[in-house]
Amino acid sequence: MRASTISLLVLSLLVAAEASMRDDSRPKCKSCTANLVTITTTGAGAKAMDWDEINENGKCAMRTFICMGRNANIEVNGGDGVIDDQGTGIVIFTVTCNEDGTAWGGAGTEVTQIECSAAE
Repeated sequence: MRASTISLLVLSLLVAAEASMRDDSRPKCKSCTANLVTITTTGAGAKAMDWDEINENGKCAMRTFICMGRNANIEVNGGDGVIDDQGTGIVIFTVTCNEDGTAWGGAGTEVTQIECSAAE
């Protein structure tokens, strides 16, 4: 009986210690996950993104997509918006995690789907 009481006490202390080590001060806007944006490769000239990185070093998480190639563009939300390379062969599109940590936003809209496209 005494051993089980001690075990219960030790377990309670471990749970309390773990809870105190959690960083609850981390802003929600650093918690957006990659799966909130679907990257498709179904359109004409579609290909994988050349770069896709989440950076949490700033106030809120930012995600940068890079698409490279001749006549490169990134289509946003099924073609609702298109960012072209303006003749440079590279498109950089950065989105920011919203304050609730539930969506990525860029160019004034919630971004749920993107696609990189370039001519061969």
